[in-house]
Amino acid sequence: DTNSDWWFVKKNLTQEKGWVPGQCLIDEKNYATYFQEKLNEKIDKLPVFEKALPGVKTFAPRFIEKLKPIHTPDGYTVQFECRVEGLPRPQITWFKQTAIIKPSQDFQMYYDADDNTATLIIREVFPEDAGTYTCVAKNTAGFASSTTELTVDTLISDHASDITGHSRKSLSRESSLADILEGIPPTFSRKPKAKCVNEKTNVILECRLVAVPEPEVVWYFNDEKIIHLENISIVTESDMHMYCSVMKINQVKKQQEGLYKIVATNREGEATLEIPLKVKTGLKEPPQILEPLSSFIVRKGETVILYTQIVGTPEPTVIWLKDDKPIENVIPFKDNDVNKLTLIQPTISDSGEYSCVATNELGTVQTKATLIVE
Repeated sequence: DTNSDWWFVKKNLTQEKGWVPGQCLIDEKNYATYFQEKLNEKIDKLPVFEKALPGVKTFAPRFIEKLKPIHTPDGYTVQFECRVEGLPRPQITWFKQTAIIKPSQDFQMYYDADDNTATLIIREVFPEDAGTYTCVAKNTAGFASSTTELTVDTLISDHASDITGHSRKSLSRESSLADILEGIPPTFSRKPKAKCVNEKTNVILECRLVAVPEPEVVWYFNDEKIIHLENISIVTESDMHMYCSVMKINQVKKQQEGLYKIVATNREGEATLEIPLKVKTGLKEPPQILEPLSSFIVRKGETVILYTQIVGTPEPTVIWLKDDKPIENVIPFKDNDVNKLTLIQPTISDSGEYSCVATNELGTVQTKATLIVE
């Protein structure tokens, strides 16, 4: 009788070893059934707040593009992305195993209703983040889900602890997981790009989000709460459970250049959005990176775009490097301060460290990222 036995096991994720009773073990097939049953129980309890309009035909959510598995080294930024449509607009919930992921500094979520893209970003992956991830879209007509796996390679990691078997940030993950939701955690529609404007022009910073109950929305400038400034106005408007917060800066000044942040909080979670603002005066300035390169892990043949935003006066000259050598077989794209390098149908030989170097007469800056083609 297996249930009366004790088994010596090793946990692949953390390399922990020990004896456990047989009844705690479950084979892969039975676990898959158990996992789906538990997940469906949680999905059934998810609330739906967007009601169908009278006379408007509804349809249950369906995935246009499903989640893809990701294999990443420890410490990288990971981005899950899928496209899902439905009417009324579906509510998006992310799960790790059968626990609901709530937005936090570690886990950032976006749902852009314009192009139906749902995104989950894990800012810095740790070993305990490995596992099964599911995106659930639910509306009054039904639900759909897409599930995938995140594998974290810990062989070259300095995050793990030989003493505990857990990474140094294990505990910070626990506050991001929940058993049930009674509302909608604040979720921004999209991640905004950095803004670059001329001094004494008017600036509009706009953020759209969904939340239930109504969130508290606070704006910050360089980590200081914006309470009152004579040339700044902030208006947050709502339509049902959708919110639009707009900050207007009239005749922007050079000293108002910096990092703007909006924090939306309700009982279900907290979401943060950052918008760098660069103010040009016409005076000479060294190159400055507004949006650094991001590392990517892609499959062979999957087109990837490396993107960075760099400003400077006079306009800097930009060169691209791969493993510290100039790139010759790919033509980069430049549009004002935006620089892109597109790799079409990359092969494993395209893996490496990519750099974008910007130089003008006042200095040089460099941003680097790693591309892994599997």
